[in-house]
Formats: sequence, C-alpha cells, structure tokens
Amino acid sequence: MTSFNFTSDLLVEWSPLSQQHANGKVLGYTIYYRDDNYFWWSPYKSVNTSNPYSTQVTLTGLKQAHEYLVAVAAFTSKGVGPRSAH
Repeated sequence: MTSFNFTSDLLVEWSPLSQQHANGKVLGYTIYYRDDNYFWWSPYKSVNTSNPYSTQVTLTGLKQAHEYLVAVAAFTSKGVGPRSAH
C-alpha cells in the first residue's frame, strides 16, 4: 500500500515507451517538473527512475495550491529522448 500526503505529493504515471520508438534499450525515465505559478522564475527539476519497467513516480514536497508542469522522457545509454507533452 502506498501512502500519499495529498497536500504536497503528486503521483505521476505514464505508459512505457515501446522499444520500436527507443534509440537503444530503455534504461529508465526522467520526470521533469516545475511550479507553473512561478513560470519565469522556476527552473525544471528532475528525478530519474532506476528501473526501466517503472511507470510511476511520486513527486514529494510540492507547494500546496500550486499548479505544476510535468513531462516524462525515456533514456537509454545514448541519452535522454524527447519529453512528453505536459
């Protein structure tokens, strides 16, 4: 069972990237996020999964009543691929 703090946690889920669209073997995913309330002053933060089969991650420590932009990108030994739409 997973526990969430509904005031500062966000569960991000995605579908795995098909191997036919990967430039090599998928090693994991990078999740990019930033506070949309401070668009011009808020750089993207990122977190990596350590498992290529992961399809979710929980972002913690977020600010209450703020909107966040979130995107996901797969990475291989050749680098990080393009980001998903927000």
